[in-house]
Amino acid sequence: MSISRILFSSASDNWATPDDVYNKLNEEFNFNFDPCPLNNNPDFDGLTVDWGSSTFVNPPYSDIKKWCEKSYNEWKKGKTVVMLIPSRTDTRYWHDYIMKATEIRFIKGRLKFGSSKNSAPFPSAIIVFNINKQIERGCDEDKIENDIANGKLTAEQTFTKMKYLIQQLQQPTGRVGG
Repeated sequence: MSISRILFSSASDNWATPDDVYNKLNEEFNFNFDPCPLNNNPDFDGLTVDWGSSTFVNPPYSDIKKWCEKSYNEWKKGKTVVMLIPSRTDTRYWHDYIMKATEIRFIKGRLKFGSSKNSAPFPSAIIVFNINKQIERGCDEDKIENDIANGKLTAEQTFTKMKYLIQQLQQPTGRVGG
C-alpha cells in the first residue's frame, strides 16, 4: 500500500510526530501528558481519561473529530492543549472546535511523519488551546456572543472585546489568534 493511501486511510493511525516539531513545541509549552502514545496499548484510551495541564495531541486521524472535541473540552476545564492535525479547514470539526482555539499555526510545506521518506499528502497545522490566552482574554468567543445577545455587556465592553478579536485576526504573522 502506498504512503498516500495509508495516510488517507485508517490502515494505520500510528504516525510519529517529527522530533523537531515536537521538541520546539515542548520547549514552548512544557508538555506533561500525551493521550495518543505510540505504545499500541489496547487498554489505554486517551479520550476517556483526564489530561495533564499541558498536553500534546497528535491524534489518530481516522477519528479526528472526537479528539478535537476532547481537546476543546479539556481547554475549557482550564488546561493547555496543543494539537498537530491535518489542515482541513473545510470540515465541520474545524469550524466547531478548531476555530475556537487561541491560536492556529499553519505549517509551511508538508511534514514527514515517523521514519517515512515521503511527505504527508496533506498540509498540517498546530492548534493551540492555551489556557493562559483564555485567561488573558477574560472570556471566550461563545461567552461574548451570549453576553452580547443577552444584553449583559455594555456597549463599551462589547467594543473593547470586539476590538481585541479584530486585532488578533489582523496580525501579519501567518497565525490566527494569539
